Amino acid sequence: MILKNIYNSITHLIGQISGRYYFEDYIRVYPDGTTFNRFGKSIPADRNARNNFLNHQKFYKFVAQFVQGKIVADIGCGSGFGCEIMKKSEANKVYGCDISKKSIEFVRKRYKEYAEFSIQGITNLYQYQNQYFDISISSEVLEHVKE
Repeated sequence: MILKNIYNSITHLIGQISGRYYFEDYIRVYPDGTTFNRFGKSIPADRNARNNFLNHQKFYKFVAQFVQGKIVADIGCGSGFGCEIMKKSEANKVYGCDISKKSIEFVRKRYKEYAEFSIQGITNLYQYQNQYFDISISSEVLEHVKE
């Protein structure tokens, strides 16, 4: 436990110095037990990672009851599984964005048939038109905003 705390403290410091707060390109909730460490190396999902995924999934399943026929934006879409849930719940169109390039690479490979994805941050949604979306959602994002 002490070694893990030291490791987390050191990598957190490196992340702050490098401008990659908490190495957010990799630390996120992924489907199918996919998990990466802070350096992008695939590791087995632990119980906390699986529970975190299930909790995120509950949020999207709740929101899904409101999206039928709507244009939906998932701001801070992370690994993109929420966009799939929205589209399968008969959203007319789904858009997802995240500031992480690695995340968007992942979602474009895995969920491209469910949504259009872009790299942009929550504080500057320049690629989206004003008043375009019927529903905008954002879950577990604000604690990552540096601004």
